Amino acid sequence: MRGVCVGVLALLVLAACSSAAPPPSPGVALIASWQPLGVSCGQPVVGVPDNMPQWMCQATIRGLPMTVDVEADESSVAGFVAQIPAGTDPAAASSVFEDLASNMNAFADARAQIANWIGQWNGAQGQVSTTFAGGRAAIESDPTWITLDVSRIPYASATATPTVNGASTPTSLASPALDNGIAASIDGQPVLRGDDLRAAIANSADDMPFLAGGWLQSHVVVRACQAEPVNPSDAHKALDMCGSFGLYDQPDNGVVIWVAPGDPGLLTSDMFGVTRPVVLKLHTHDSRCYFDGCAPEPVLGRVAWLGNLGWVGVSLAPHPTRPPTSITQDQAIAKAFAAADFPPASTVRSVKVELQTEAMPNEWPLQVDPWVWMIVADSPGGQSALVLLDYVTGDLIESELPAPSS
Repeated sequence: MRGVCVGVLALLVLAACSSAAPPPSPGVALIASWQPLGVSCGQPVVGVPDNMPQWMCQATIRGLPMTVDVEADESSVAGFVAQIPAGTDPAAASSVFEDLASNMNAFADARAQIANWIGQWNGAQGQVSTTFAGGRAAIESDPTWITLDVSRIPYASATATPTVNGASTPTSLASPALDNGIAASIDGQPVLRGDDLRAAIANSADDMPFLAGGWLQSHVVVRACQAEPVNPSDAHKALDMCGSFGLYDQPDNGVVIWVAPGDPGLLTSDMFGVTRPVVLKLHTHDSRCYFDGCAPEPVLGRVAWLGNLGWVGVSLAPHPTRPPTSITQDQAIAKAFAAADFPPASTVRSVKVELQTEAMPNEWPLQVDPWVWMIVADSPGGQSALVLLDYVTGDLIESELPAPSS
């Protein structure tokens, strides 16, 4: 009987081993390797560039607050971006970044190389980078953040043929003349910037492409939807503005235009977590538009030119100044009440004058003049409304009932 019991026990042990849980995914394993450092992460969301799971994490290491964004697929970690506040002592910054690198279970063959390179960083402004077998590491210091970016190369398809509405378009490899750090023209076609670019977007009536110049900024995170479809269509992935990225008119602060990501593979790893000039071929009225308000939104057709990392020697424009308005605040409030069909006895919750791109980024079509009245009001019946009016003319841009909760 004892031999039978031993045999049964052995079978149970073998069964338990055969039904053991599979190993954690690369992203989960990386996060687990950082848990002793105090890194904690939310649930992953799926977003651009390659429809991969992304984790947004936080930690306080050596007394420094830090955010860490991780992206990984089922085969390996695509990369991570860690940020700490600008002005942090360089030695302290390199120490906390070195802690991340030394403890990570990703990029195992290059872990010591990456950690040693981080330890030599001296606080230089702008971006410095190094490559290792299969990947790249960069540290960038700007007026907002100190950022560590470690990624495999490539994790988006850098060799995919860019398209505009399905038609192949070659990427220019020429070295064009620069205007304050950005290519002035590509293959003889002028590059639009600032007010000219905003006017082109606002006035576009078809899908004719145009060149848009601007800046990617290292602290701008590509947006991810809180609730992605289980199997999003190609049109959803290409055009959904909650997956958009920011094109700025200068390398620090400035006015932003949110751009839909376009076809898979157009956004590559060298466009994320960096400050660099870029020229994009954009279009509106994409033939795949599937939701109200989609047609006027700019969509990426291809990357026409990528400039050098950093922005040394580039002149920064002052923050745009508010233009004169033709209406008073009281008149703006009255127009907002009328737009929401609220009675005059309604209550004003807030009145702000802001750049539209800061007030309500990528919610409504971009105006040639980006300044808006943003008014939130409550009716006696308990309804709420948010109304956007053109600041110069007082014309209605859009109203939303009820007003967003945030």
